[in-house]
Amino acid sequence: MIAPALIRAVIADLDWTTERWDDLVEYRLKGTPRPWRQPDELDPIRKAIADALARVERAEVERWGRAPGFSPAPLHVSTLDVMVDIVAEADTLHETLAQYLGHDRLDPATSAFDDPTRFLRYAAARVADAATESDDLFDLVAEKAAQMRTAIAHELGEVEDGQTLEAICPFCVGVTSRHPAGGAKTLRFRMIDDRLRKGEKEAVIVCESGLCQPFAAECSVWVKGKPAWRFPDWEWLAERLLPAV
Repeated sequence: MIAPALIRAVIADLDWTTERWDDLVEYRLKGTPRPWRQPDELDPIRKAIADALARVERAEVERWGRAPGFSPAPLHVSTLDVMVDIVAEADTLHETLAQYLGHDRLDPATSAFDDPTRFLRYAAARVADAATESDDLFDLVAEKAAQMRTAIAHELGEVEDGQTLEAICPFCVGVTSRHPAGGAKTLRFRMIDDRLRKGEKEAVIVCESGLCQPFAAECSVWVKGKPAWRFPDWEWLAERLLPAV
């Protein structure tokens, strides 16, 4: 049985993506400032993400000979890519739910840049039904909801507790009970109680594969039994990240 808190969390992810779609559409135009919604103290986290992902992007440049999304167009091409992905994922998710639950489908997307909010609301209204129908169906909805939220947050330059890092842990190579061959994106940003400053929070990157066991020299902090890296270690960790496929 799926816990009610998990159902609410998935609905929250879908609702957040719906609410931020307009921000994403606006940001596609070059010169549009990112709609920062995070407090100033997260600035170092944004910088660390950029540093961490720069290595992954360099790997793509070496592989393909140019940066992902390169174009002289006066638009943020990476934003357009995210918009296309969100529309496709939301439409597919709504169709999957309709098929499994026996509900009527909505009209399909009319273009790659169609507004996906009707699909997102459709999915949000059926999360509880998905949880009742099948654990696998609920897991699929939860995974897609988290991916869409993370994609928008990353494109807008925002960091949230629980956000997925688009790279593979170098110590477990993404091996989980559901992905025995590896490749799962198991690294998450988490806000935990600061051990030195009572009442304050600090950001850490945690590998949540459940199977990650780095050596003591590679990880000195553990959060609820999972290896974690504090901000001073992020540059070191970034040098070891593996590109996500």
